[in-house]
Amino acid sequence: MTRGRREPRSTWTRSLLKGSTNELSTRQQQRGGQMTTRQLYNENAFLARVNFAEKCFRNHQTHTRAMDTCFEMYDGAAVVVALVRRARLDHALYVAIASDWSDRFPAEWLDLETKYSHIPTERLSNLARELRATAKERDSAQLSLLAPA
Repeated sequence: MTRGRREPRSTWTRSLLKGSTNELSTRQQQRGGQMTTRQLYNENAFLARVNFAEKCFRNHQTHTRAMDTCFEMYDGAAVVVALVRRARLDHALYVAIASDWSDRFPAEWLDLETKYSHIPTERLSNLARELRATAKERDSAQLSLLAPA
């Protein structure tokens, strides 16, 4: 245990807070950090989307279609929560995110992290899965209302 801060409990927590060591991210690093659109749209690539979004913030390359996709896979809230938790541990990331938002860390992001603060970091992928499932059910219900009788 370190002063004032607990060490992350699990390998998953460490990977989520510090960057992934999963297979998808390893392949991404081998290609020089490039991620294909197909990978971003992979529902099971939550952690890869978090890592990609972090990289975009750090490199000040946030105005791209690929960056937008990181937040548009119905699990954007979970991506935001993961980024906020990483930024709290990494001042450089905090500053990089704030610089993209008129030099202020987005208050809405902090509010979202507070909303999901009861969910441990290692369970954020479960939150992402639940958010995607809920959104798909909602979309299916809306589409069924549009179908001809």
